[in-house]
Amino acid sequence: MAEIDDSSNPDQASKILSRLRKTKLRHAVILKYYLALPGHTKMVQVTEDDSSATLLLLDADASPYDRETYPDAQAIAFIVSDHPTLTVALRPFIPTDQILIFKLTTEQDALVIAQDFTLDRATSYRTYSTESAFPLDPTVSIEQTANHLPFDLFAKQGHDANWLTAMIERQQAIAFVYREGATALSACLAFQLDDGIWEVGGVYTDPHQRGKGFGKRVVATALAHLFQNRLIPRYQVVESNLASIRLAESLGMTCCQTLTHYRVEPFSRTTHP
Repeated sequence: MAEIDDSSNPDQASKILSRLRKTKLRHAVILKYYLALPGHTKMVQVTEDDSSATLLLLDADASPYDRETYPDAQAIAFIVSDHPTLTVALRPFIPTDQILIFKLTTEQDALVIAQDFTLDRATSYRTYSTESAFPLDPTVSIEQTANHLPFDLFAKQGHDANWLTAMIERQQAIAFVYREGATALSACLAFQLDDGIWEVGGVYTDPHQRGKGFGKRVVATALAHLFQNRLIPRYQVVESNLASIRLAESLGMTCCQTLTHYRVEPFSRTTHP
């Protein structure tokens, strides 16, 4: 018989986290938001034998990305599930009186949710990773203090200087910067999602310097640094960013998960659980 755990119970929350951390890359998006935004999330997990399905409900206003991208959404519902039958067991825990954005990893889960809601597809994000070793590029600096960070480049990707400085000072973020002379031409970040797994993002190259491989250099150096420190890299890219997808694939990274976003209106159940 399936077991249901709820993160509002501290003991059950610990059990959920322990299970998620057994496959960190698969559950990285849930770990990311649950750990980064305490007080704004709730998890429910259904388990049976060695399989599980996890629902994370996130207050949309707590996430800068979702607040900007889906300004009228009230909650974000992430689901990562091993089997559709377990996803079915999560249905009673999904609110129906709010505008929701579902973020789902499989078409099978979308079919389950479509039993209750009319899904309006918005976009999808691909997660890439690799277990390959990369050499460190001596032309790219690895910056673990905020003293000389190119905040102007990171601001182009929406990263606030105060947030980034705090992350660097807590040793939860590292910058990788390619410069010519004193001028930063390209940069990216790696920041900690959970113990052992780091996200590579914030890639930006001066528009006048694109097409020269500088972005590839900084990302490759980030991957090399993470590999040397036995950390799992996660590289996420929106489906429309073909240049970033080409960059990931040119470095030999493989797509290990697709997270598709769907918008639903409140009170749109078509059946009852």
